[in-house]
Amino acid sequence: MWSYALSVTDGEDSGAMVNISPGCNSSQTRDEVYETYTFYMDTVVVGTMVYMGIILNMLVFAVLWKERTKSSSFLYLLALSVTDTFYLIHCMLFQVFRSIFPYTGSWEEYASAWPYIEPYEFPLGMMALTASNWIVASVAIDRFIVVRFPLKARIWCSVRRTKLQLLVIVIVDVVVNSVWFFRQCTVERWDHCTNSTVPVVVPYAIGATEAGRIAHTSIFLTLVFAIPIVTMMVVNILLVYTLNKQRKKIHAMTHVLFHSKKLGQSEPDRDNLNQNNSDDLNSSSGTEENSNLSHSDPNGAESGQSDQGQNTETTPLLRMSRDETSSEESPMITARQKYERKITMMLIIIILQNLLCLTPVFIDHILFSITTIDKISRGHKFFSVFANMLVALNSSIDFFIYCCFVASMRKRFTQVLCSWGRFSKKYRISSYGTTNHR
Repeated sequence: MWSYALSVTDGEDSGAMVNISPGCNSSQTRDEVYETYTFYMDTVVVGTMVYMGIILNMLVFAVLWKERTKSSSFLYLLALSVTDTFYLIHCMLFQVFRSIFPYTGSWEEYASAWPYIEPYEFPLGMMALTASNWIVASVAIDRFIVVRFPLKARIWCSVRRTKLQLLVIVIVDVVVNSVWFFRQCTVERWDHCTNSTVPVVVPYAIGATEAGRIAHTSIFLTLVFAIPIVTMMVVNILLVYTLNKQRKKIHAMTHVLFHSKKLGQSEPDRDNLNQNNSDDLNSSSGTEENSNLSHSDPNGAESGQSDQGQNTETTPLLRMSRDETSSEESPMITARQKYERKITMMLIIIILQNLLCLTPVFIDHILFSITTIDKISRGHKFFSVFANMLVALNSSIDFFIYCCFVASMRKRFTQVLCSWGRFSKKYRISSYGTTNHR
C-alpha cells in the first residue's frame, strides 16, 4: 500500500511519496486489516466527502461571485472555495482511486499508472493545500483588523489590496511547491518477484542528497503548515478576546441606560457614550459596514451608505433577513452590528475548524520526516490515513458553516439552487422540443 512520506533520513528510496510494497512472500506480509481500513476511509468516506465537497464549493462560488467586489472577506472565501475544490480533486486522485486496487483487486491499471502520475500530480495538490491554508490565515488577519481597527480597515482591507494579497499568495505558492517537480521522478526497475520491470518513484535532483531533502522539507513544513497554523491560532485568540471585551462594554452601557430609565432619571447622553466607546462599538461591526463588509466599489472605496440603519442600498447578501431584525435590540447595538458579529463568529469557527483538521496532518508530516521508511509503525500508518481524511473534511464542509451562521446566505443558496433547477428544466424542455421537431 502507498503511504505519504517526507523522510529526510532515508537513503536511495526515500521520495516524497513512496510505494511501500510487500516482498515476494506477499501472502504473509499483507496487512488485510490495514487495507480494509484504508479502503473504507479513503475510498468510501473521503470519496463521499470529495463528491459532496466539490458540488457544495461550486454552490458557494456561485453565491459569492456576485459579491466579489464588495467585501474583502467574501473575496477571500470565494478564493477559498476554488482552492478547496482543487485540493478535493487531488484527494480523489491520491486517496480515493489509489485505495481501490489493494482491497478489491479492481482498477489495477490506475495502480500501475500512478507512479507515472505522482511526480506531476502531487506538486499541484500541495499548491492547492498551501493556498487554502494561507487564505484562511489571511482572512483571519483581515477580520481581526476590521474588528479591532475599523477605521484603518478602510485602507488595509480594501478589495483592491485583497486581490493583490491573493496574487502574492498564488505566486509564492507556485514557487515554493514547484520544487516538488525537482525532488522525485519515475524510473523503471527490475522486480525479481514478477521477473519484469516496474515503475518506481525515486529521489531526483534536490531529493537525491540528504542536505537537499532536509532543506526542502524544513521549508515546506514551515511555510505550508507551521506559519499558517500559528497565525490562525494567535489571531483566533485575539479575535475571541476582542469580542468578549466588546460584549462586556456593551452590556455595561446597556445596564446604565436601563437603570436610568427605571429610576426616572434623565437618560445618559447616548451620543457621548457611543462617541467615547466608538472603538469598541464600531469594532463590534458598526463601522465594519463602512470598512470591510460594506457595499464598496472594486477599489475598496466606500459606497457612501449611512451607518444609521438605512439598508436600501445594501447588497442582497448583506441585507438583513427578517428573522435577524425582528428580535428586540439592545439600546447600544443595532441589527446590523449583530449581523456583522455573526460574520465574525462564523469566521472564528472556520479558523477553529482549520486548526483542528490541519494540526494532525502537520504532526504526521513531522513524524514522516524523522522516520525511515522501513521503521514506520503500524499505528503511524493508521494515523496517517486518518489525518489525510481530516484535511479532505476541512475542504468540504465550509458550506454548512456559512448556512448555520448567516440566514441571508441560506436564502441566496436557495435562490441559486432554484435558478439551477429552472435552467435544467428549460434545457430538458428545449432538448425535448428539438428532438420532436427532428
